[in-house]
Amino acid sequence: MKAIGAVAKRAVKEMVTRNRSMNALQRASVSSGRRTEIIKSFGGPTEFATRFNPTIQWRLRECAADYVSCSQMNYPTMWEVREVYGIEVLRDWVAVMIEDLNDFCNVRDKMKSTQKDEAAHIISCEYGHLNIAEVALFFLKVKSGTFGEFYGILDTVRLMSIMKKFMAERMKALASYYDRKEKEDAERERVKREAEAVPPEIARQWIKEGKFSETLSLFLGGSR
Repeated sequence: MKAIGAVAKRAVKEMVTRNRSMNALQRASVSSGRRTEIIKSFGGPTEFATRFNPTIQWRLRECAADYVSCSQMNYPTMWEVREVYGIEVLRDWVAVMIEDLNDFCNVRDKMKSTQKDEAAHIISCEYGHLNIAEVALFFLKVKSGTFGEFYGILDTVRLMSIMKKFMAERMKALASYYDRKEKEDAERERVKREAEAVPPEIARQWIKEGKFSETLSLFLGGSR
């Protein structure tokens, strides 16, 4: 695997630092414009819960969504959901996702109500910078067996351990994306510069014709 470019590393590091440093005051700073946009796009609490029920996971699968595409979807983050719709709406939404996973998994010992509530609290607080699509992608990947089997038990600790693996893969995927994008942007800029550049022989001819100053000829290495 190619080494991640310095710019890509820095971009991901800055993103992680920014996410971790967002405190309660920052989370509350959803602009009025963004608040209006969210409500206009996704409705009130009931409409939001209906639109983003667990079937969103399968819609993501149908469009082959991945870490990068989900991170770029214009869906609200969990912190934005909390500030626009309230903490109870957010916790209930995450709890529904967990309940759906609980029902989906064919395990002997499923999560109890208190465990589901606790897991919903941890996910909504610790990973609030994830948008709705990214959270849905997490549960989809768990169902798909991306992070292995549960071996008869599904509990809060196990689910949070899987979440850490998900976040590690997400960071790796985003870093790879930014690294590739950096290289592609650099290549496009190089091609653009070459296309716009004046070949030395033409530049010298223009100098002879008096179109450029003699000073410029010195930079081009030409002779008078």
